[in-house]
Amino acid sequence: MPGNVFKRCRGCGRRIKPKQRSCGNPKRKNPNIGWAFVIDLGRRGDGKRRQVLRTGFETKGEAERALDEFIDQSRKGVEPTSITVEEYLLEKWLPRTRTSEKTRTDRETHMRAYVVPRIGGFKLVDLTGEELNEMYDDLAVRGRTQRRDPELGWGLSPTTIRRIHTQLHKAFNDAMRWGLIIRNPCDRADPPSTTEVKARALASRTVYTWEQLQRFVRAAAEDRLFAMWQLFVTTGMRRSEMAALRWDHVDLEAAMLSVVRGAVEVSGKVYEKELPKSSSSRRAIELAPADVDVLRLHRKLQEEEAKTAQEAWKHKGHVFTSSVGGRLYPPDITKMWVS
Repeated sequence: MPGNVFKRCRGCGRRIKPKQRSCGNPKRKNPNIGWAFVIDLGRRGDGKRRQVLRTGFETKGEAERALDEFIDQSRKGVEPTSITVEEYLLEKWLPRTRTSEKTRTDRETHMRAYVVPRIGGFKLVDLTGEELNEMYDDLAVRGRTQRRDPELGWGLSPTTIRRIHTQLHKAFNDAMRWGLIIRNPCDRADPPSTTEVKARALASRTVYTWEQLQRFVRAAAEDRLFAMWQLFVTTGMRRSEMAALRWDHVDLEAAMLSVVRGAVEVSGKVYEKELPKSSSSRRAIELAPADVDVLRLHRKLQEEEAKTAQEAWKHKGHVFTSSVGGRLYPPDITKMWVS
């Protein structure tokens, strides 16, 4: 299985002699020189030679190590593949992901909207950190397609780009486990740093003072979901947890509330699921006397609404519902808060 390492112009693909610093192409004033390796895998059934080319290495030593790794993997039975990034992500990786419906939908949305249009045509084995960096740079400038952000213009936020990078890192790690590639190109890419992501998250977070929260509670006193707004303030429950809260998990006599389920919206449908057994997810909350009082009143009002709606009532045991007993969509809770 003979192979060799050589210099290569990343622009036009020409081979360059080791001592040369330019590919000699007059159209390329500032040639970008890198290293590559080619390996001969013998002849195909039709008699044509079967060769594999890998490019994008910064140094000769890096290309030599990659060649050795390729030969080692090939001897272990890992066959080279011509599958494209698009085929791998959409036809192999996504269908095999074992995650929640929302996580899978988020991954597919990112792959179809941002990744595939930019690098989907590359062969999976040829993808390098350089192509990923170019994609990240482009997403930061023109990643949005629907609406311009007041601060970022048409670019995606560092948080979103970092999330896409994390998803791709997982996808390419799986490709390594499945024997499709010998290294993860994300390891050689430079997405927005976690420090930058955290800084933006903190800058975009709204922190309310106790005085502001008191004013909010007073303003919401006449709302039919006043009990929900008060619990948001006093318990710190998440939107998904509030939408999934059931009367079975509320003990007004003991003044306790159990957070055990969450609700998420995926493509217009709401899915409920049991929360993981961790202190930050599944937990018991002690209710203040004022919380107990507003929940008692809320239950009475809900019973009256059920009598008025009669057969049209859709209630299935949820604490907070629409005026006819329908479930609350988590995004609608946010809209009500903003309005």
